[in-house]
Amino acid sequence: MAQGIDIIPYNKDTFRKDYDVIFVDTPPYLMNNMKPIFLQSDLVIIPTKAGVPDIMAIRATVELVKEAQKEKSDLKAVIVLNMVKPRANITEQAKEQLKEYDLPILSEVGDRVAYTNTFLTGGVHSGSDETAKKEIEELTKSILELL
Repeated sequence: MAQGIDIIPYNKDTFRKDYDVIFVDTPPYLMNNMKPIFLQSDLVIIPTKAGVPDIMAIRATVELVKEAQKEKSDLKAVIVLNMVKPRANITEQAKEQLKEYDLPILSEVGDRVAYTNTFLTGGVHSGSDETAKKEIEELTKSILELL
């Protein structure tokens, strides 16, 4: 378990605590709770796979983010392409489809065994996949630059 990280359930008091960073990991169908979370956030990261069903699945989330941005103009939102297949044309097609959402694509994270094995290895940086390490470092750097 990583030091200095609390795993807490979401409830109405979550944002009253003094945290520097809160990650909320939720499926897009929990729509009723998402807008208040967005309004308390500085950055919303929307992960999606590079596929038509996945891109369609984030549509409602994107719409809620856009609604929240009308109320909170400094709310930033980005898309992260996740589980990207190497040398696949579908990634470029997905990027074209994602343009309709008018949100920047922050990063691409490959479909790597290193990510699947993180629970066994103690994290990406404990493993031997240098490409995975670089992807996570780039994603982290990009997130920190936005914040």
